[in-house]
Amino acid sequence: MNFQIFGPYPVPVGNDHPGFIDDSDIRAFWSGTPELDELSSTCGVYLFGVKGQEGRRKELSRDRIWYVGKAEKLNFRGECFNGRNRNSYNKVLNAIYKNKGEAVMFFIVRCDQDGSFSESATEGTYDGLRFLEKMFIQFALQSNAELLNVVGLRNYKTTFIEGLLNDSKAGRRRRDVKHLWGSLGITGKPIAINVDSKKSNNYRVLGPYEVPIKSWQLPKQLDYPRFGELFENISDREQFDIANSSGVYIILSQYRNSVKPVFVGNLNGWESSHRQAVNTTQYFEGFRIDERRLSKSVRSVRGNWTIYFLPRVKPNGNPAKPNRDSEDFLLSLVLDYAKAKNHNVRSSDSSSGFLSNLYLEGFINANQGESRRNTVRSLREFLF
Repeated sequence: MNFQIFGPYPVPVGNDHPGFIDDSDIRAFWSGTPELDELSSTCGVYLFGVKGQEGRRKELSRDRIWYVGKAEKLNFRGECFNGRNRNSYNKVLNAIYKNKGEAVMFFIVRCDQDGSFSESATEGTYDGLRFLEKMFIQFALQSNAELLNVVGLRNYKTTFIEGLLNDSKAGRRRRDVKHLWGSLGITGKPIAINVDSKKSNNYRVLGPYEVPIKSWQLPKQLDYPRFGELFENISDREQFDIANSSGVYIILSQYRNSVKPVFVGNLNGWESSHRQAVNTTQYFEGFRIDERRLSKSVRSVRGNWTIYFLPRVKPNGNPAKPNRDSEDFLLSLVLDYAKAKNHNVRSSDSSSGFLSNLYLEGFINANQGESRRNTVRSLREFLF
């Protein structure tokens, strides 16, 4: 699956109605260049942004993405400027930018095997579109907590993740917490949509700890019995009963000066559906990775392995009961970043296997130098 990035394309505003994107503006947009006319009949992910205005208040002085959507059943022409989207765009341009911002569009276009642009999916869905839409929503949220997207943001509003999501003290967190997010390529500001300290789902960051290895000969073999000793040491040091908690774990590999994620898993989400009954739950006490997921190729990655645990906690800091939906959300959020950092990362989510064949220029499986292409660089400036 290949995706190419196009843009930013200026969106005409106010041909007939000053300050508003109307029908005449949309017609002028699609007919503006032969390239846009061709893109109008394709599908993929689109991003609506506004170029900041120098001299205006700080939050509007930079370029920001305001909406991320996908065109799948409909093409870009039928989806990007539908009535609901247009109303949202106009609200931003009028209420926030006071008609002084420059509206733009980016397109992440899906390509067929022969390299031609894909048309909309008349039946079924396209692998990768939902993943990319969600990935760019997360990227955009790092610089714009007022993102116009409504669907899919509930978990972002009700979850606290130390140093990453809705953490008002993120800038004062310990070095290990910042190191984890930096190792996943998360360099922007923490996502802050709701800073209420009494979230429905709260997660700590514990680590890094050395992964117990039975044999360092490649492919590595994990020493699962020694995880019990590790959990005892963690409990003594952190004053937290990790063995009786549940959540997400991240394995990082450091080889020379390079650190990258190699495995991201959870205990009671996707992984459990392959290993146990739906009504049962797992805790770190019985920690073990499904060997089908921790493949030979993963265990053949060179370097020292460390592991971080993200246990679910109560507001008072004690272990909370497992929550399947919450663990799935956290796994998906972390995996999106990890995949952009290391396209070979593996996960307990069996549905993520298709990502190995996903190419997005400048972001996933990218060729050297692609991130410097003007279009890719411009999109990064909007996002980060």
